[in-house]
Amino acid sequence: IAVGVIDVDAFRAINSRHGRDVGDRVLQAVGHLLPSVARSSDFVTRSSADEFMVALPGVGAAAAAEAFERLLLELETQRVGPLDCLSVSVGVAEYTRPMTADQLLAAAANHLHSARLNGGGRAEVRSAGSDSSLPAATVAGLAEALLERDRYTGEHSEIVAELAAQVARALGLGAGEVERVRAAAHLHDIGKV
Repeated sequence: IAVGVIDVDAFRAINSRHGRDVGDRVLQAVGHLLPSVARSSDFVTRSSADEFMVALPGVGAAAAAEAFERLLLELETQRVGPLDCLSVSVGVAEYTRPMTADQLLAAAANHLHSARLNGGGRAEVRSAGSDSSLPAATVAGLAEALLERDRYTGEHSEIVAELAAQVARALGLGAGEVERVRAAAHLHDIGKV
């Protein structure tokens, strides 16, 4: 079985810029699209404010990632209010023994954080035992702590991170450098925690 955790990219920024009505319509669009992309044997659910989960029985991580790539392409064609397309990040993990359900979901969540920090709009899969998602998970955890402590500052940091990444891309920096700039911008106010 493989599990995918799907997060709407820049959801707080969408709510801030366009209002909660547009944010609700984005969630509805993603929610309606997921079952149409999934197989009848897959389990699709909304797991939190802007996150969804899909369990894919009988499928490995690579095949699940391909299915989520189709979802990403389909979302790019969706128009919701002032938004010309929708973007989500996906973390994919495959069950291997002796994982528990919590460990499987934690692995998918770590891959999701990595996908978000790598620019979003992608499905991220890492091989078992890879610890390369740890820094991404750490940055994401600190950013989440900032958001929980001070919602305004947390949302501000998300917007600053996106703007900084856009500037870094415009300067012609490589993907790795863009993500380091994004992570630094995400944490520029971490001292407030």
